[in-house]
Parts: sequence; structure tokens; C-alpha cells
Amino acid sequence: MGGYLLFPTHIVRKGNEIVGSFCLYSPTVYWWMHSGKTKVRDTLSVYQTLSALLANEGVLDFILPVEPESPNFHFLSNKLNYLPSVVGNDFKLFLNKG
Repeated sequence: MGGYLLFPTHIVRKGNEIVGSFCLYSPTVYWWMHSGKTKVRDTLSVYQTLSALLANEGVLDFILPVEPESPNFHFLSNKLNYLPSVVGNDFKLFLNKG
């Protein structure tokens, strides 16, 4: 089975071959905003703030898991690339590359 892992911190070897990997420190951002009390402008402001705070900590690349039903999905679809889900369509992993 093919595939890859985002932000691997360790690899798994079997002999001289890499057969897996895992990540202990995932730069994943979880975000919630009230859908009835915020607008796209608020979303942009919060996105810029969280990006700046992470960059201040030296984190330029991060992922945002977002459900397609989220009011922020359209905004993020226009701003970031996402990685297709391997299984199901419960959410998309948007990838911010700094």
C-alpha cells in the first residue's frame, strides 16, 4: 500500500528499507468560530493571526483539518491546498506551506 505521512519525525526500517514512519509532533491547528456570529473577514483575520503566532514560534508549515460543511471551508479552499483524504470525506487536511 502506498502513501506518505505529513511531518514524519521517525522512520521505521526493515533491513535497509524504509517501511514506515510516524510523527510525534504534528503542527496541527484546531480552530472553531461561531458560524452565525462571524463573517469571512473575521476568518481572514483569525487565519492571519494564527499564522503569525505560529511563524513567531518558527512553525511555517502546518495543517488544518476542516469539515466540508464548515463555513470556513470555501475560504480555505481558495487560500490553501489540501491533501485528498485516503479514506472517507469527513474532512480535508489543508496544508499551509510557509
